[in-house]
Amino acid sequence: MDLKEQKIKNAIRCLLISAAMQIAQLGYSAYLMMKARTEFDKLIQKYPDQNFGVDRPEIFGASAILPALMIVATFYVVQDLKKEKGWAWIAALVIFMLNIPSWILPVSVIGLIMLFDERVRSTFLKELDIAF
Repeated sequence: MDLKEQKIKNAIRCLLISAAMQIAQLGYSAYLMMKARTEFDKLIQKYPDQNFGVDRPEIFGASAILPALMIVATFYVVQDLKKEKGWAWIAALVIFMLNIPSWILPVSVIGLIMLFDERVRSTFLKELDIAF
């Protein structure tokens, strides 16, 4: 196994770790949504004559949409990154960059370093027919 293949495998490992962390984030979002609903119900029971404007806080459900989409996208990207497809390299870069402002920062930075290696980058740029 040469260095390029090893770096691609390390980038794939980083993608899978970020997907596992996204699954944990998805579970935590579901927990917070259930907790917010019970607390909101208690608030409505305590002050029945008040109008809070909404029946239930559904905004917490929206916080689960992005991690769910990222998990699904990551597994498609991993499959085609193993086959060294050019679009998967770009998608992996996007996934890592979207994960940078979260608590997955170290894994994202390591994955970006692996994908921006000169040998790995030149392989995928040739696949995409982009000359530098």
